[in-house]
Amino acid sequence: MFLLCLVAGLVAGCSEQPRITRARVPKPPKIAAEDRMLAAVVPAGGKGWFFKLQGKDKDVVAESSKFESLLQSLAVDGDKVTWTTPEGWKEEAGSGMRAATFKIGASDSKLECTVISLPAEDPTTDDYLLSNINRWRGQIGLGNISKSDISKAGTDSGEIRKLALKNGPSITWVNFEGTLSQGGSMPFAGGGMGEAPFAGGRGPEMGPAMPSPRSSSKSPASDEFTYDTPAGWKSGPTGEFRKVSFLVTGEGGAKVEITVSSLAAAGSGLLSNINRWRGQVKLPEVDQATLDKSLEPVTISGKSGQFVELVGSTETIHGAVVVVGDQGWFFKLRGDKQLAAKEKDNFLSFVKSMKIKE
Repeated sequence: MFLLCLVAGLVAGCSEQPRITRARVPKPPKIAAEDRMLAAVVPAGGKGWFFKLQGKDKDVVAESSKFESLLQSLAVDGDKVTWTTPEGWKEEAGSGMRAATFKIGASDSKLECTVISLPAEDPTTDDYLLSNINRWRGQIGLGNISKSDISKAGTDSGEIRKLALKNGPSITWVNFEGTLSQGGSMPFAGGGMGEAPFAGGRGPEMGPAMPSPRSSSKSPASDEFTYDTPAGWKSGPTGEFRKVSFLVTGEGGAKVEITVSSLAAAGSGLLSNINRWRGQVKLPEVDQATLDKSLEPVTISGKSGQFVELVGSTETIHGAVVVVGDQGWFFKLRGDKQLAAKEKDNFLSFVKSMKIKE
């Protein structure tokens, strides 16, 4: 009996599990944001207005209350937006798509708040808002969000906020922290054709016009696209809104300019944008049924696109539009009526040669 008890006691002792002491691993400290972006989308009639302030985190934070006061001062009248310039900010007149620029800080400071206005089919839609917010998030190193995230926006805090204007609609503005990308960025999405304003034939002076044989040269290597350049086309200025541009000079100094740009496809309205092009060559607006009759199909980068020819009294626009992935691509030739007619085949060959990487 004693032996049985001894054995039972030994077995019970062996069944006990050793105690394990787990060391507490401290959480890594949160890395402070390097940059910050404050931006707002303001729908106004058939336009979207974009207000944006970005830069080093501490610099933007110091001006955040003034940015919010700028938004609170906004008044919307049709497709126009007016505001009161915050104290200490210096407002400069805009040009082209930029409606205004506010210089902030000392004269050598690079900090500024930009205001851009662009035509839009319907700037009040969730798709229009989401495409712009996700584009901004990408610029500061953040991932995409969904429509449901926007619906949760509050009024006092958070990355996405709502603000009811005293004279106008409720608007959405964002306060993002992260790391800004170094490259240039589109200031908007889904609302305009996206090309920079036409140079009006006053680009850099060029040599004598060359004949336009059908031979062409390959484009420089690009991470986004490749194309064949028609002979006689000279590379033109590029910038914030342009991916590529060319200039062609004909007899008597006649000029045409060719531009390529891309925008987020969501919200892009073909009718409103082509009517804007029509206005540039002094043609009246048309309705959707009339526009549909004037469009011609064209294949661009393996996708179905649309081509339109707009002939004014002195100027012509050849335009092409295609959607590749989530981007709308816009090709435009504008300039002297006779020279544009001669370059139409070159323009179509160029557009059809474009290979866009998805």
